Amino acid sequence: MHRGITALTVAATAVAVCAGCTKSVTPSDHAPASSRSAGEAGALGRLPEVVAADAPLAMEEIPVPAEKQRILGEVYSGGKRIIAYTGGQACGLLVLRSSTSRERVTTMKASWPTESSVGSSILPMGPYSTATSSNADDKGSWTSLSCAKDAMVIEYASDRSFRVTRTRGAVSTVRLHGRKNDLAVVVGEKSARSRIMARLTRHS
Repeated sequence: MHRGITALTVAATAVAVCAGCTKSVTPSDHAPASSRSAGEAGALGRLPEVVAADAPLAMEEIPVPAEKQRILGEVYSGGKRIIAYTGGQACGLLVLRSSTSRERVTTMKASWPTESSVGSSILPMGPYSTATSSNADDKGSWTSLSCAKDAMVIEYASDRSFRVTRTRGAVSTVRLHGRKNDLAVVVGEKSARSRIMARLTRHS
C-alpha cells in the first residue's frame, strides 16, 4: 500500500478495504477548510457524460435514480474496461473483464467529503475520501478510488504488465514509479487533471 496515491492519501484518509465487493467510505481525517462547502456540486457534475450503448451501470446497485448516474470516463487497459462514474454525491469504479464482457472484476464506491474539514487534501482538488480493493483472481493486483467533488483518482497496480489502448471522456492516465504495471487514472477538468498528475509523478 505504499504505491502512488496511497503513499499520499492513506495516512490521511479513512480507507475501506474490500475484495471484489462494493464499499462506501466515510472520511475521517482533517484537511484545510475551503472557501465553499465540499458538499456542494462540483466540477465532476459539469463534465460531459460518456455514452455507453451497453448500459454497464444497469447491473450496479446504485442508490440514486438512473438519470443521476453518469459515466465520466472509460479506460481500456490490459484487456480490461475501467469505467469511472458518479451517482449522487459519490464516485464509482467498475472494472469489467474485457471490452465486450459484462463480468465484473472490481466494483467500488466512495462518497466525497461533505464538509471541508474532513478527508485528505494532499492532492489538488481535494478533500478526498478513499476506498481500496484487492483482486482475488489476480494475485498481487490492487486498486484504489479517491473521490472528491471536483475530481477522482483511480490507481491500478498489478504484478502483470499491461498497456492502455484507448480512453474515452475527461480522463488522463499516467504511469507511476516508471513501472508498466502501475497506472493512475485521473478524472476531472483538464486543468485539474494536469495539477493532479504533476503531484502524482513527483511522489511516485
